[in-house]
Amino acid sequence: MEKRLTASTVHNKVATQMNVKETNRLRNAGSKLTKILCSVKLAIVALLFIGILSVVGTLVPQGGEVARYVELYGPLIAGIVSKAGLTNVFSSLWFLLPVGYLVSSMIVCSIRRLRNVLRAARKRSVLLEESKYELKPYHQVFSLSADAGLDIVRNGLREKVVEVLEKSRYRIADSVSSENTHYVSADKGIVGIWGPFLVHLSIIIIIIGGVWSAAASFSHFLDIEVGQSVDIPETPYRIGLSDFIIEYYEATDQPKEYISLLSVTENGRVIGEGELKVNAPLAIEGLHFYQMKYIPSVADVTIAVTRDNGEKIGEFRLPMVQGRYIEQIGLTVKPAEFAPDFAMTADKVAVSRTPNFNNPAVLLDIYSDKKLLGSKWVFFDPAGFHTSAEAGYIYELKDFTLKTFSG
Repeated sequence: MEKRLTASTVHNKVATQMNVKETNRLRNAGSKLTKILCSVKLAIVALLFIGILSVVGTLVPQGGEVARYVELYGPLIAGIVSKAGLTNVFSSLWFLLPVGYLVSSMIVCSIRRLRNVLRAARKRSVLLEESKYELKPYHQVFSLSADAGLDIVRNGLREKVVEVLEKSRYRIADSVSSENTHYVSADKGIVGIWGPFLVHLSIIIIIIGGVWSAAASFSHFLDIEVGQSVDIPETPYRIGLSDFIIEYYEATDQPKEYISLLSVTENGRVIGEGELKVNAPLAIEGLHFYQMKYIPSVADVTIAVTRDNGEKIGEFRLPMVQGRYIEQIGLTVKPAEFAPDFAMTADKVAVSRTPNFNNPAVLLDIYSDKKLLGSKWVFFDPAGFHTSAEAGYIYELKDFTLKTFSG
């Protein structure tokens, strides 16, 4: 009988072959992807990346302004840190890619293992071949006489064995009898096979929770002057610093506690306020505030100018750094530095021993027509210091205006 191939038959065969090839291609691609996701070496590399980036994210302040990083590291390093995304490590691709791979790897490995775990949990078999018992780590063989063996069931020996095992919290499988041989299978610690699966699952939940928290939250550094308020980025609120208090240990100059008195407002209405301390964060309206630093800053200084013959010229208020031109002496005086607790090292370098205002001093740069004539440290109490004239005049620190910032 002659067989004929119609166009429809050929088309169906070609379509079937194409479907088979497509299925095989997808299966091979899936197999390769699974192999990549289950690679122990890649998982170790991902963990190393995550560990290194976590350390970087801890050492480098996160979420700050560019100016802050320039202040900390200089323009060059600050530019590299910013462009590399190290100012927001935990939301950067550098961090999210290895985390995503690790989570995907654990999910795939857990799914593959889950089938075997379920099978092992449900399997309650009895080994009928005595040779297989020898492969078990713990086994014991009891031999009974033929007559005793025939009476095992009638004398209830099997039930007694089962009772003893159950009291020891063994899981009893259905016993099997073969001729004069009776088999009872029991296992214990079956929950242990779920251990790796549960560990993977818990790690996945922790990582996803951490990434979600990092993506849904934000952090910013804010420096606030006492008596001022600033906007809180990404919120409709403003935060104000009404006062800043430093508590000291008795009979010492060592600070005991830094306390910021904060208030949070919305459209001019106070919605929360409280004390913020270094180790006691303040929570208001779901926002958590942390005390990071205390910045005492001198806004301006007042100096007294006297001629080297003792004639008093007057007192003048000078803004820090900018200074001003003093017409009475024809010179420009700029306060360049301020030391709250002035001291001189063995190498003749001026430093501040503490941040406390025990011995305040200011370094004055003195100019004539933009030409620097000299620099001189001047003090509140110049009695203990050499007060030689600079450009024909003697200078003394009389007062200063302090600005306090809390960060």
